[in-house]
Amino acid sequence: MPPKADWEKWQKKADDKDDEKEIKALDDSDIQILKTYGQGPYASRLKKIENDIKDVQKRINEKLGVKESDTGLASPNLWDLPADRMRMSEEHPLQVARCTKIIPVDATAAAAARAVNPVGAVQGQKGADEQAKYVINIKQIAKFVVGLSDQVAPTDIEEGMRVGVDRTKYQIQIPLPPKIDASVTMMQVEEKPDVTYSDVGGCKEQIEKLREVVETPLLSPERFVNLGIDPPKGVLLFGPPGTGKTLCARAVANRTDATFIRVIGSELVQKYVGEGARMVRELFEMARSKKACIIFFDEVDAIGGARFDDGAGGDNEVQRTMLELINQLDGFDPRGNIKVLMATNRPDTLDPALLRPGRLDRRIEFSLPDNEGRAHILRIHARSMSVERDIRFDLIARLCPNTTGAELRSVATEAGMYAIRARRKVATERDFLDAVDKVVRQGTKFSSTIVRHPKLTLLLPLQASSTAYSPRKNDTPGLGIRSSRVLPRHPRRIAKTLGRSPRQFHSAVGTFPDAPSAAEIAPLLAKHSHLSPQNLTLSKLLSFGRPLTPASVLDSAQSVLSEAPRLFGWRVRNFEDLPFIVGMNPFIAKILAGYRKSFKALATYPPVKTLEDNADFAVQLQALVEAHANDIPTMAKG
Repeated sequence: MPPKADWEKWQKKADDKDDEKEIKALDDSDIQILKTYGQGPYASRLKKIENDIKDVQKRINEKLGVKESDTGLASPNLWDLPADRMRMSEEHPLQVARCTKIIPVDATAAAAARAVNPVGAVQGQKGADEQAKYVINIKQIAKFVVGLSDQVAPTDIEEGMRVGVDRTKYQIQIPLPPKIDASVTMMQVEEKPDVTYSDVGGCKEQIEKLREVVETPLLSPERFVNLGIDPPKGVLLFGPPGTGKTLCARAVANRTDATFIRVIGSELVQKYVGEGARMVRELFEMARSKKACIIFFDEVDAIGGARFDDGAGGDNEVQRTMLELINQLDGFDPRGNIKVLMATNRPDTLDPALLRPGRLDRRIEFSLPDNEGRAHILRIHARSMSVERDIRFDLIARLCPNTTGAELRSVATEAGMYAIRARRKVATERDFLDAVDKVVRQGTKFSSTIVRHPKLTLLLPLQASSTAYSPRKNDTPGLGIRSSRVLPRHPRRIAKTLGRSPRQFHSAVGTFPDAPSAAEIAPLLAKHSHLSPQNLTLSKLLSFGRPLTPASVLDSAQSVLSEAPRLFGWRVRNFEDLPFIVGMNPFIAKILAGYRKSFKALATYPPVKTLEDNADFAVQLQALVEAHANDIPTMAKG
């Protein structure tokens, strides 16, 4: 506060006369004049008040001892330089180095040190000769021998680890995590996968195999230790797209509480030489730092293809990446905390060195789900939907042969879209049937009363149609017929083939009024294979009337695959859809497997039925044809 003499001179005495005019408050008109013409006579008085305020503030700062420089900062006389220097010495940055070697304690020197300082030895103190030394490498140009600070335990430091070193004390202050590329770190799935075993359908056998290979070694490693064996290191998951390979891998990671790292094979193919191999090394280095880790390589054929020398630099870089992957597979303990899963749609293109035992010890095939598996998948997708309770998922599954889990999910989604279009709150069975027609059958209509045998179904291509036959369980003579089904893709041509008018065909909804007799199969087969019923033998039946040679079978397969969509109105998706494949011997199956790449309409790896698998069915079919060769009635007309 300023001295009394300073403010008393401004104080007005009560007995003095007021020579100044009385101050009046400004009204609205005065304020408008100020805004229009400026401050006018008040400008000098306002300036004087501002100067008085600054003068009072300056004298207050002088009384308090605060002096301001021209920059507005405190005077250097007020700086605490010793305290600042001490703080800077304590907070100086550490030097990043790598521990290359650990020098153990010399027993002789330690005993001599304890003899010199017995009091310190009793109190637990350790001298310089009683501590382990560490050789560090700084930027590959200098090496130092340093010790440990009191904040770091000897068990925290390992050879090859990055550490922070105090340059003034020559001590390791802190262990540092490994330096990993940000692109590698982003591959880690931080959250625990939300997929459980109950969310996977149609893969019961595959899940059991994965559990004994991945889950058991991570949760109960003592079982393998007691038996003295090593669990498999890696697992190869292969099969058509959309069969649940990634889903099963995520479910296993959820069960084991392991860190799940998902890597796409194409992500490891980099522009510069050596980048892909470096990312593989850093990936496994990051996995070793986790308590438990599952590395899932999806589309591994992008980097694991068979090696060949064509002089291309890009392929050489891919081969270097694969060699580093092989090196890392050989470098970790199978009883450790790392499990490697690889998935591909083309296992035949992988390099044999990657597939040998000791690297990928187990191969699990994910085939197309059967009828029970398809029904289970539909129920799983329907759990999160508002659907009617009486939907027959078994029936819907039978209408979706040779479909994957991804296609069945699309069926459930499309059924919900039909319900939304109809402005209904729940999806009905009719919605699912329409979804099957749109997604799976691509517009082909089906009757909900048709039942097909899940194993022994024979598709006989006719002119512009295909008929499905199913065996009757109670037929004692041999192979009986329970029902026949015509796919109405071209109604007029089908009606002409069956000897009916189009109106009669539509009234029958594509189904015979009565189940045809067994003898009616023979003329259909004879008409297609251009043979008389008397000369229709099993070998000629399987090769469409030609001699049973690899060339004839291959030619028949290619012709059917190319002409079936145009003539027969149905799309061949699998070897089981071809009549000549019933009863095929292993030699012919091997020939077809070698030419499977030319079958563009087939799945990647279709199951091939051998003669041993269908021996009974083939014998019954031959006996049926021969028994009714001379007694062929005309086709029934409804």
